[in-house]
Amino acid sequence: MRCSSTLASSARPWPGPRRPLGHGRLIAVDVWEDDALRALLLLAALQMLPKDYYDAAQVDGASTWTQFFAITVPLMKPALAVAAIFRALDAMRIFDLVYVLTGSNRETMTMAVYARQQLIDFQDFGAGSAHPRCSSWSSPWSPRSISWR
Repeated sequence: MRCSSTLASSARPWPGPRRPLGHGRLIAVDVWEDDALRALLLLAALQMLPKDYYDAAQVDGASTWTQFFAITVPLMKPALAVAAIFRALDAMRIFDLVYVLTGSNRETMTMAVYARQQLIDFQDFGAGSAHPRCSSWSSPWSPRSISWR
């Protein structure tokens, strides 16, 4: 049996056009994969906070929110700073997650993926070797910010 021409012309590929994963999905997967270390770091810092400060704040009549913002947050600043530095370093050197989920898609390309594309796909050994070294000159998230030609 033959299909009618109207049915064949209105057919769409199922499940639809292939679209790359967006930044939101990459962020969600990266947070799921890497933030357990930072959670443990912050949990350890919370467990090391002295209880005497909280007892004194309760005697003074401080509310729970006041205790949190006046005692917990200031004492947690060093651990929060270390966690933020670890997160920034992990975000700058990300390669495997972006390459596996999106390949060499220009929308989600990082400097590491761009250097791999130059080095392996285009056989441009000079640019592929120089991009990781020069990423401190520009934003590590925008591979098109350095012009090599």
